[in-house]
Amino acid sequence: MEVSPLRGVRIAAPVQLSLELCAVGDEPEPQELWESLPEEARARLLSLFAGVIARSVIVEEKESQ
Repeated sequence: MEVSPLRGVRIAAPVQLSLELCAVGDEPEPQELWESLPEEARARLLSLFAGVIARSVIVEEKESQ
């Protein structure tokens, strides 16, 4: 019987987070929604937004040359 020196790695099953839907006219303010997101999600979104902005600046610079 061969024994591996590495311990077995378990990967957690993916979990779909539920979104709380609001009644019409009862929508939270954007600031409340932002603050309700986990820190990791906010960091990822800021990174994605920065990429979109950077790409649009590069495209605009190339078009103006």
